[in-house]
Amino acid sequence: MRISRTIDRSTASSSRGAQARLRIIPGSPGDGKRSGAAGSSMGCESVARPGRTLRRFLARAVPPLFLLFLVPAPAHPFDPRSIASTPIRTLTIEGCEQVGRGEIEDRMTRSRGGWFRSGRYRPRWLEQDLELVLAYYTSLGFLDARIAEKEVRWSGDRRSVDVRIRIEEGSRTFISSVRFEGLPDVPESEVRAKLALQEGKPHNRALLSRDRARIQSVLAERGYAEASVEAEEALAKGWVDLLYRVEAGPRVRIGPIAVAGTSRTSEKFVRRELTLREGDWFRLASLLDSRDRIYQTGLYSNVAITREGLNENDAVPIRIDVAEKKVRSVGVGGGFGTEDRFRVSLDWSDRNLLGSGRRLAYETVLSNLYSDRPFEQ
Repeated sequence: MRISRTIDRSTASSSRGAQARLRIIPGSPGDGKRSGAAGSSMGCESVARPGRTLRRFLARAVPPLFLLFLVPAPAHPFDPRSIASTPIRTLTIEGCEQVGRGEIEDRMTRSRGGWFRSGRYRPRWLEQDLELVLAYYTSLGFLDARIAEKEVRWSGDRRSVDVRIRIEEGSRTFISSVRFEGLPDVPESEVRAKLALQEGKPHNRALLSRDRARIQSVLAERGYAEASVEAEEALAKGWVDLLYRVEAGPRVRIGPIAVAGTSRTSEKFVRRELTLREGDWFRLASLLDSRDRIYQTGLYSNVAITREGLNENDAVPIRIDVAEKKVRSVGVGGGFGTEDRFRVSLDWSDRNLLGSGRRLAYETVLSNLYSDRPFEQ
């Protein structure tokens, strides 16, 4: 290739003087060698123009920059945990033969959807729904129910999922008998009437611990404050025998009663609200009733009654802790009315007058309201 410089002296450009032009003529490599020195010096003089240099730079640099945006980012495996929640397109439940599908869907609060919304999928939400389903099966007596299969299929555009679960229900277990061992001088019929698990009903292990607490409450009402109850199950071909082992301990009385936290109120005032006295047989209901009565006075923000361990006389010491409220208050108000015009009010109250629990209040109002009637004695 050789570079030739010519001078255009046409009449159209005569007024502006001679104008140099570059012309690139393709040739053989030999031509470049023969005229390399001359061509190089002439070319340097003719191309030293800022506008042309900028255009050449952009022509070479800009296309590669565009290619950077066209190169796809490296593909990463799809992680469903990175999605906040995804609509559930279909929810398929298989294996529910003894329990209705609607009952199961009622427990899947996040996955089932509703009239105006679709169910939502997140791995943690689905696991929570399935735990609720199994808890419902257990409450109906299906002690061996389990989720045999769980399948989640993503749509092609990754915008929805199809959820399929298969349940193995197993056999249903019923209660054949309820027995007690070690029950003290408490009528068995009274204890049995408090139980949720009765003979002939489906077995529910979630209610077993509640029934143990109910037996303890019945015993505590009879003075057995330290009673403990254990439950045993004997399963056999869809039936279960329940046995409650009771350790009643001694029948105890109320021991010394201590009151703490009374700095502005009188301890005598607290004791006045108690429905139990030292030496009475221990009754749990009396403790709860006394706590409520103290709290309802409005002088305390917190009331806690705790029982301590047995002393040498088989008595239970009682401790009452109270947290006092502010008993005095002052208020100032103002307003305007068509009858009394501007008015100012001031009130003061004490809900614990001299530590006795009595209330004293004073309120006064100053306004333009007056009467021209003479005062009558």
